[in-house]
Parts: sequence; structure tokens; C-alpha cells
Amino acid sequence: MQSPPAPPTRRPFRPHVAIDGLCVSERRGGIGEYTLHLTRHLLLRGDVRVTCFCPDDAPSVVGELLETGADVVPVPWSLSRARDQILWENVVLRRRLRRLRPDLFFGPNFAIPFRPGCPTIATLHDFAIDHYPDTKSWQFRRYLSWMIRRALNRADLLLTDSQAVADDLLQRYGPAPDRVRVTPLAPTDSLRPASEDQIREIRQRYDLEQGYVLHVSNFDDRKNVVRLASAFAAVCDELDRPERLVLAGGHPWTANIGKRLRDRGLENRIRFTGYVSALELAALYSGARFFAFPSLYEGFGLPVLEAMLCHTPVLTSDRGALAEVAGSAALLVDPTDASSLRLGIRHLLTDDTACRELRDRGTLRVSEFSWAQCAEATFAAFEAVLRRHHRWPETISIPAVPRSVPGEAPRPVSRPIIRS
Repeated sequence: MQSPPAPPTRRPFRPHVAIDGLCVSERRGGIGEYTLHLTRHLLLRGDVRVTCFCPDDAPSVVGELLETGADVVPVPWSLSRARDQILWENVVLRRRLRRLRPDLFFGPNFAIPFRPGCPTIATLHDFAIDHYPDTKSWQFRRYLSWMIRRALNRADLLLTDSQAVADDLLQRYGPAPDRVRVTPLAPTDSLRPASEDQIREIRQRYDLEQGYVLHVSNFDDRKNVVRLASAFAAVCDELDRPERLVLAGGHPWTANIGKRLRDRGLENRIRFTGYVSALELAALYSGARFFAFPSLYEGFGLPVLEAMLCHTPVLTSDRGALAEVAGSAALLVDPTDASSLRLGIRHLLTDDTACRELRDRGTLRVSEFSWAQCAEATFAAFEAVLRRHHRWPETISIPAVPRSVPGEAPRPVSRPIIRS
């Protein structure tokens, strides 16, 4: 016989947030890393419930999110196919949200569906499409511009990775300043300085001499790889040095950049690694003389912090988000000036004291960034939007679990984890 139920208890409100995680594939880029790490750290806070839409061909991602406590909805769509992306962002996602009825939708890749049925927040990572339009086809450029304007018009709040992008957003599109918040990123949780054995192994694998210089990117034009490689080769020839520039990353632009480097006779100074795993990347960072990232435009510049985390000196651009993120912990150069690049490369190839100083400064600088801080700032944005829509009760009432007769097992309480 059951005793009378206990009175309802009250606990703090835990908002239910739906997250578009279609960019979190097995071989994910920067936005996929942002989405995965931010989602994990939001869940670790314990004060938010998350439902994440993930591609069904990314089992390790699904498993990781399940372990952290997310509700996961695997979907048979992929951002690598333009048709899939357009259908997902404009038709399917809206239907899923209407069925799910979350308290809030968060678009980490800036896509906001039409009439989602709940408040929305979008992250705008950069405006490279406006600064460097030639990196995309005109059809895809037109679609992205349309989606950016939809986010600007419909999102309750806009997040950016850096103050530089926030300033660019305010100047270029003119939203109300109180609709924009900066939530800085952080390096990958699992990234650690590699051991001497790991560094030795990666050098043997790619036939690298000690003292190589590393660059990590997707090699589109704004990464400034041709100018970097030309400056590097000129300095090494002048100093009669054998070092190589290692280009790590995998992307369709690789073939194009390889041809342009060969046309300039630079292939003997370059080593392409292709796509590398997280462990290989840590070893490449840790074994490099320095990390060179003179990009013309970035929304944040996460590789700069990754190199600093692996105790590697950094050379990067003296403008925009890169200068903001690096602070005084990197050697800053003018990415449009070949002579500035050559001077910076020469300085770090020949001055061991400068490298040690930058290594120490970088270690201190990277400690100022964490995913816990990013999650805290993002959660504050969630709360602000929900309060504005009067969807944030201070506490909620939860019925007590019926008491069982002594000696009888309590009734199990379960909730779905994976939905299809």
C-alpha cells in the first residue's frame, strides 16, 4: 500500500535549449569544434537541458554528447551537400522545432529557421564572405548573405567570437548594440603539449627536420599562404637554412594552393600533411620552431591559442581579431607587406631568446581563455532572452515521486535520450 504523495518540491528553472549541431561531423572545422565544446560545457553547468540535432554519420560525436547528458536527435542531413543544407535550414529544422517546442533555439552556425516557434540566438563567427567574396561561388555567396540577414532580422540576440567581429557587425549591418554580445572561444579541451617521443614520431612520419615552421588552416585565399611561403623561402635562402614550412589541414583548396606554390618554385620548401588527428596536431604544434598565421582576416583565430597552449611561439597578423586574441604574446606583422613578413620570420628563426619570451607570454595568455567562461557568457545570453520573453520563472514545481511500501523497489523514472 502506498502512502500519500509528498507535496510538490520546487527547484530552479532549467531552460530547454535546442541546438543545431549539424556542423559537428567527424572531420569538423572550427564551427563544429565550437558547437561541440560549447554544448559539452553548457551541460556540465547542470542548469540547462539541451537537445542537439547531430548528423547520423558521426557516432563518436553522438556518444560524447550522450555521455555529457544531452538529448540527441540524429538526422540524415549533411552540411557538405548544399541541397541538404538548404532543406535543413529552411524546412526540416523548423518542423523539428515546432514538434520539440523548446524554450529557446540556438544556432551556432548562424542559421535561424523561419518562424521556429520560440526565441532564438545566433552566433556570427565572421564576415569573410563580405571581405573575401571570391572564396565562395556566387550562388552560395548569395545564399549565405540571405541567411546572415535573416539572422540579423529574426534572432533575439547575436553572439560573436571577438570584439573585432562585433565592431564589424555594428558598422556593416547596424543592429542595436544591446543585441550583440561577445563570447570568446578557447582551445580544444583535449589539446596538450606533446611528449618528446610524440614529437620525434611525427617528425619521422612526415620526414621533418628539427626547427620546421608550422601553419594550420583550410588554405583559402584569406589565409595568406602564398605570401607566407614566398617570404619563408626567401628568408631561408638568404640565411642558407634547411627548414621547411609545414602546411597542415585538409580542404578542397589544398589542390589549388599546391599548384600556385609549385608555379612559384616553392615546393621544395613546403610539406603538406593533409588532414591530421588531434594527437598529430598537438605533436606538430609542440615540435615547431614557431607557428606562422599571418591571415588577412579571421573571426577569432583559434589556432593562435592552440599553438600557445602547446608552448609554441606565434607569429600572426597585427590587425582585427588576431591581434585582439594574441595581445602582446605573439610577434605581430603586417600580413599584406612581404618585407614585414620576412623580418618577422627572420627574427624568430634566428633569435632563441625572442622565442623563449614569446613561449612564456603565450602560456600566460592562453590561460585567460576557457570553454567554461564561454559557456557562462552564452548561458547569460540565454537567460537574458528568455527573461525578455517572460519565459524564465524563478522556480518550477515538480511532483514528488510516489513513496513506495517498505521493501518494495521504487518505480523507475526514465526519460528519452535519443529521438529519431
